[in-house]
Amino acid sequence: FPVTIGFGGGSFLFDNDIISTSYSGGDIATPTYEAVVYSTDSSTSRYKAIIQVNNNGDDALYLYPANYLGFWPCGAATGLGTVAINAWAYVCYSYDGTNQRYFYNGQTQTVASGCADSTDVDYIRIGGISTSDGERWNGYIAIARAYNRALSYDEMNRNFNAVRKRFGI
Repeated sequence: FPVTIGFGGGSFLFDNDIISTSYSGGDIATPTYEAVVYSTDSSTSRYKAIIQVNNNGDDALYLYPANYLGFWPCGAATGLGTVAINAWAYVCYSYDGTNQRYFYNGQTQTVASGCADSTDVDYIRIGGISTSDGERWNGYIAIARAYNRALSYDEMNRNFNAVRKRFGI
């Protein structure tokens, strides 16, 4: 860990595609999921999967309807505002065993409630559960990482600052 998907300075275009990793599953007590994304989907009425971790209720880091960052079924981080469409964004979700923390382009929001659904990891897929899933990602994903520990705010901020200039964030 971390499991990292990246493309040597470029990005993957998702248009009805998914990427399955070689991670074979197992619970992660305090996970973190982060990505650098560019959504080309202007729909505000559907979920858009970034990193899917199991098919037990489609647990994943999503853009929720109306483009709020969230981890289903743990809730959306509405206090961060909406994630921009047709622009690069750094997004991150971390669960420390007690609190959920969302991070979007330098802003953080802590949600003081547990969410065991994020710890039940059957696999790690980027862009959706399957190509027939109506919640697939449309756009680009340049970096996707899954960690087997909760990242601190300082670590998320350091990761954000390491990529922000490269992607014009």
